[in-house]
Amino acid sequence: MSTPPDREYPGQATLSLAEPTCLIAVSTDPIVPIILSSTEQRSKFASLDALRRVVVHNPGDDASVVETIDNGDYLIPPRSTFIYSTLQLGHQAWSDWQHLASSNYRFDLILMDPPWTNRSVRHAGHYRTAEDQSSDPFEQAIQIVETSLSPQGLVAIWITNKASIRANVVQTFGSMGFYLVEEWIWIKVTTHGQPVTPLDGLWRRPYEILLLFQKRQAGVDVKTRRRIIAAVPDLHSRKPCLKVLLEELLPRQPQVLELFARNLTAGWYSWGDEVLKFQHEMHWIRSEECKT
Repeated sequence: MSTPPDREYPGQATLSLAEPTCLIAVSTDPIVPIILSSTEQRSKFASLDALRRVVVHNPGDDASVVETIDNGDYLIPPRSTFIYSTLQLGHQAWSDWQHLASSNYRFDLILMDPPWTNRSVRHAGHYRTAEDQSSDPFEQAIQIVETSLSPQGLVAIWITNKASIRANVVQTFGSMGFYLVEEWIWIKVTTHGQPVTPLDGLWRRPYEILLLFQKRQAGVDVKTRRRIIAAVPDLHSRKPCLKVLLEELLPRQPQVLELFARNLTAGWYSWGDEVLKFQHEMHWIRSEECKT
């Protein structure tokens, strides 16, 4: 199910300038989504804080620019939707948006890159609270998977090279009835095609792993398919864009949600407290500048 670019949501707010607000009490009113202008290329806000903990949607077929007085410009891809918040604090906005849209969204793919820490795993198989958050981000993501993934949907999760994290991720999804359908290995290479560090390096290895899970079907024997992806890393902590490769596994016009996102993707839903990190103008150059 796709969201038409011109779809209107009850109570939507189309803004050109948002004044900062001061919250003095917890409100029980629904959090109204912000729908960026489909006629103006730029939407102005007094502060980036005006976009926190609220669903923001660009309905247009062209990129939009969010202009903030205090922090510069951010490029918003066409037909993209995002929540600039942690999973925990953005949950109300997410629930209210689904209610206002009169639709219980089910996603064909949920992609996630949890903030793993050295203390993420207990020997008992349960994840500890991440060091910098009050509750475990991975457990919060699992709850979203349980309520928002379509019956035959895929879950793709980036893991570290730590064996205990891999084992517990596989165990967690296995207990939910998922099987490991594919494993992708991203090898980080230089512009000359060589690994950025030795493959068997003691402290740092030049690859990261993406595990893809799907609900187990009775009577179907599935073998895990493995792929190798070689790509030059660009910015620190930024994963390569796998939109084209992932959507080959999905239905036409798929619904995709990325959790713990650090950038936006055209046509996708993105959620994370750094979701606009790589959308800032400092990370982009104009096409004409590329030719010089």
